[in-house]
Amino acid sequence: MGCTQSEISPQNETPRKGCTDVLWLIIYILFWILMIIVAAISFVYGNPLRVINGFDSFGNTCGVKSNYKLTAAPVSGISTIDKKYLFFMDVKELQRSLKICVKECPNKKLESMADIQNFYKETGSNLCRYDINLNSLASNSDVSNNYIGPCPTLPVYETFPLLNRCFPKSAKELTKKVFNDFYDLLNSWDTIEQMLSDLYSSWKEMIICVIIAFSKYNFAFMHLTQPLIDCDIITNQCSIFRLGKIQFIFKITQIWVYNEEINKSHN
Repeated sequence: MGCTQSEISPQNETPRKGCTDVLWLIIYILFWILMIIVAAISFVYGNPLRVINGFDSFGNTCGVKSNYKLTAAPVSGISTIDKKYLFFMDVKELQRSLKICVKECPNKKLESMADIQNFYKETGSNLCRYDINLNSLASNSDVSNNYIGPCPTLPVYETFPLLNRCFPKSAKELTKKVFNDFYDLLNSWDTIEQMLSDLYSSWKEMIICVIIAFSKYNFAFMHLTQPLIDCDIITNQCSIFRLGKIQFIFKITQIWVYNEEINKSHN
């Protein structure tokens, strides 16, 4: 398939060329226009820093000077210029955990509120909610330590910054819980039943996808092996031509020998 095609014309005239696949060209241009519109909307109304830096549970983007007040919470819309890392109150409950922006990720395991306060005094990084003052908070206070805050679930595991998120290092307890949850999920009959139900309800679409993938594979294979096939055809044609030439020479030689024998017999 090409962009232009040549029409048969007399030998002395220049071949007339014209556009082909105009419909697909129009579809291709419309596709690019749509992609440009989507990119423009994302650029105008979106905020890539929320993906790069992360944002807390109050709508604040980490590591920026000013934030829009997206919720009615008093800590929404605050400056997080000195808090560029996203911290989860409970790494075992990532979906439900309260998220806040912190100055530094905890670089050691913290097993009590006293450890959290000492970490704050050493680094200035508050691991509790923004409205909690750790300086005036007693070590034996009744502040809650769970996944919804205001302070993190104990123990707080040692973490390191990864993509501006506080990512836990090797934690045996955490790994064991994740493994057990995954094992229970695999052994749950409800999960297996749901998987079988999904496979049964979508078997037609899966067959269509397999056929399309197989067709594309065959097309790609034929496209990649086309030079080899052409070379093989040319080689075979050359071999046939050489064989015919040899046979022709052999016949001429036989005729010449036969004529020589006839001439000798007449003499």
